Amino acid sequence: MNFRPFPALISLALLSLAARSDDLDGILSAVARYESGLDIAPLRQVENMIVRSVDDADLRKKIETRLARALTGTSSFEGKRFICQQLALIGGEECLPALTSLLDNPETAGIACLALAQNPAPATDEILRSVTARLSGIPLVQVVHAIGVRRDSKAVSQLARVAENNDEAATGAALVALGRIATPAALETLSMIRQKQSPALAADANEATMLAASHLVASGDLSAAQKLYEKLVESGVQSQVRRGAFEALVRLDPDGGQQRAAGTMASNESLLKRSAIASVATMKGKGISKRFAAVMTSLQPEEQALLIQALAARGDADARVAIHERVATPILAVRMAAIHALGQAGDTYSVAVLANSLRGKPTTEELKAIESALSSLPLDDAVDAAIARELANRTEDSRLALLAALVRRANRSSLPALKIEAASSDPKMARLAFLGLSRVVTADDLPVLLKALISLRATGVREEVESAVAQAMNRMGKGPRQSAAVRAAIGQSLSVDARASLLRLLAACPDRDGLSAVTASLSETNQTIKEAAIRTLAEWPDITAWESLVAVYLQTDVETHRVVALRGLVRLLGEQNAKPTANSIERYQAVLAKSKSDSDRKLILGALADCAHPEALKIAVAHLSDTSVRAEAEAAVKRIAHALKSQHPE
Repeated sequence: MNFRPFPALISLALLSLAARSDDLDGILSAVARYESGLDIAPLRQVENMIVRSVDDADLRKKIETRLARALTGTSSFEGKRFICQQLALIGGEECLPALTSLLDNPETAGIACLALAQNPAPATDEILRSVTARLSGIPLVQVVHAIGVRRDSKAVSQLARVAENNDEAATGAALVALGRIATPAALETLSMIRQKQSPALAADANEATMLAASHLVASGDLSAAQKLYEKLVESGVQSQVRRGAFEALVRLDPDGGQQRAAGTMASNESLLKRSAIASVATMKGKGISKRFAAVMTSLQPEEQALLIQALAARGDADARVAIHERVATPILAVRMAAIHALGQAGDTYSVAVLANSLRGKPTTEELKAIESALSSLPLDDAVDAAIARELANRTEDSRLALLAALVRRANRSSLPALKIEAASSDPKMARLAFLGLSRVVTADDLPVLLKALISLRATGVREEVESAVAQAMNRMGKGPRQSAAVRAAIGQSLSVDARASLLRLLAACPDRDGLSAVTASLSETNQTIKEAAIRTLAEWPDITAWESLVAVYLQTDVETHRVVALRGLVRLLGEQNAKPTANSIERYQAVLAKSKSDSDRKLILGALADCAHPEALKIAVAHLSDTSVRAEAEAAVKRIAHALKSQHPE
């Protein structure tokens, strides 16, 4: 018995229920009445019974008989469809009469054929053959389809008769069924029908022939399959069919399609040329890349581009040589294809080829493609060394693409080259170099990275460079080691700008000694250093900067410094709002008491509004009487009260 179990999880309770045969009729009665939207429990019970019947032939026979009985009478369509689905799994000879009775009705012919197509009983074939003589329309089409699925070799004459009628749907189904059967008699009949060249049946005839050929290949009759594919390659057939047949022939050819592909490339068959070129990618044998590279120049530009892609997929030495040659072609489309291909199939030597293509005046699109190709070459120290050599030997603008490739590759072996370029006076080169350094340095390299920052010559990029260094430090992990390295660099640096940069970096590796160094810099007479220290405190990531910021806020005479300090204080308060403590409340009270203007109090009350603490509510209420900040106080009262009401209803 051909049985395919329904893929459902089995409930032990349902299995126990299914074992009691006296329940089966009641369950199937509910199934027969089933309509969409009703309880599906009876359907699941039947499915579970069928799963149980895998190792129980008697139960399987009993279920089949009862299911067939439920098909007759006044069963709903949904019920009949479900029953037919189950009979497709376990049906045998017992259910054939019931299924046959459904074939005359266009509404049920399809669901009956679903079960009949899978039924292993030999009598099924006889039934399907016999009803073709009396059916028409949809039922006939469904039956013919089932015959094709079953590949009934004795049904050829019946299918030939169906193909002769005026019903295009039935004729098309008969053609496809003949293609599935694929016996000599079926193929002869199919050939005779194809010779009539009916435009209305062309698609079905071609599908049938493709199916027949694939069955012949599967059965080992390659010669017969080739003859069918050859017929389909002939002109007049749909483009996709011709290409599919041609590609099948290439796979069947003893030489892997080499001769066929070469001949097609030399022809005027533009449609099949594309398939011939694509086939080069997967051909087996020696010298294939060299053989087909030799015909490159005889092809149209778009065909050359396709062949370059195929050679890149092969990825052997001969393929690379051919692709290298096309990088220098004056034809842009071919040149771009070669550049992209080297990103897939290139090697160390490809670096020089790609770099040489930068000597002309490449378009913006080409520059991006070259950079991408260089970036995609194998992640190998030799490749990065080759890129670094090209970078060192060039002075033109194209150096930017080479450096960008090194940065994208992020190989630690490129560290020396990146250090050299970090000292460039060219802002674009310096910016890229520091980005590259940030990706390859380790904690041991931090002194080197800081030295590069101190030696920065390019103008207008300091902020971006500092950001890159800070990102590198974050990846290294925050700790006293990083802080000590930055402080040591501050002691060595003579440049004001460099000292300011290093001060700001201390916020990326916060510790007590770093905070002390920043606080000490507040007494500097140089305004650049002093401002850097204030801004660093304002960005300090934890509450330890509180007292220093309060001192700046209260003591400075410079308005911008006061504003920066206050914003830093408010930020620190806001970060503590998630878990407010008594200390948080004390800080709010202290900074409000010492606030110097209405705008300062408004800013502080704005942060207080997110502090869900009863004492914070009291502070906000206390400011309701101050008309200058009443609106901010009211907003704070509402937000704090809303946040507190569930925990503190009073």
